Amino acid sequence: MSAKSKSTHQPKLKLPFEYQDTPAERVIDLEPEGVPCVPVLERIGYGRKVAEVGEHVHPECVEIVYCRRGELVFESKGKLHPFRPGMVFVSQPDEPHRLASLPRGTAFYGLFFRIPRGNFPLLRLPADEARWLKRKLTSLPRRLFKADASVPRLFRRIFRIYDTAPKRTPERRFLIRTAVTDLLLAIAESAESDGGRETPDPIESLVAEMRTRPEGNFPLHELAERFGITAEALRLRFRKITGMPPHAFLMARRIDRAKEMLRDSDISVASVAGRLGFSSPQNFATQFRLATGTTPLAWRSGLCERA
Repeated sequence: MSAKSKSTHQPKLKLPFEYQDTPAERVIDLEPEGVPCVPVLERIGYGRKVAEVGEHVHPECVEIVYCRRGELVFESKGKLHPFRPGMVFVSQPDEPHRLASLPRGTAFYGLFFRIPRGNFPLLRLPADEARWLKRKLTSLPRRLFKADASVPRLFRRIFRIYDTAPKRTPERRFLIRTAVTDLLLAIAESAESDGGRETPDPIESLVAEMRTRPEGNFPLHELAERFGITAEALRLRFRKITGMPPHAFLMARRIDRAKEMLRDSDISVASVAGRLGFSSPQNFATQFRLATGTTPLAWRSGLCERA
């Protein structure tokens, strides 16, 4: 095999999850479909709350996530990026990041675009066009932005072609590759347009912070002063986003985190209470019983009995 032909064949990319194709979680590989730079196309819809994902990187891959439903929160380099339906989040190759919040009802599209080192022909494009596309995708002016209306349509189009086009045909390969190209261009154009600029909603940022840091102290009057609104306006806006007033939402997040700590460690109930900002172990036990109908110790014991 010549040196030239070797450069067009990359080893299979190792990914931190398994491919699957179910109604709730579709994670498919487009590399066998004539698109050797897209090892992951996904359509995810969670009917339940999912555990937070640890910080990780995707070697060689630009990860593109489009929020379809719910509130997603990405964390990258210590900064939280909450985003709503119609938004896109992009992480660059080898950039540490994580999905910090995956509440029930979350739904999103995702695509990993592989940009390996060397002269690998992206989307089978001529070398100069491949270099242009690589620069375009790795130098987006912002990581979080509003998507053009064509972005979700193109995600749906790729899945439709994958499901309906005749297998192992030139037509199938051409249609998938063309739709992927159109999608990448739509995303790049969205990031560069004025309409792609996103002014962060301070209340949604507050919700994201409470999700990821429930042990924090969030006095309502101080928050209202910081945001330049009345406490009642803050309460109403917060309830519209979460369905709960701020204090109830914070308590729910603390109880969720307490369950994780009781399940995954052997630290004392008093230590859990202290770490999560409860005024006392007694107050923690009272709030836990109100939320679950049982005490922290009984809840932990029940887990041990079921194990």
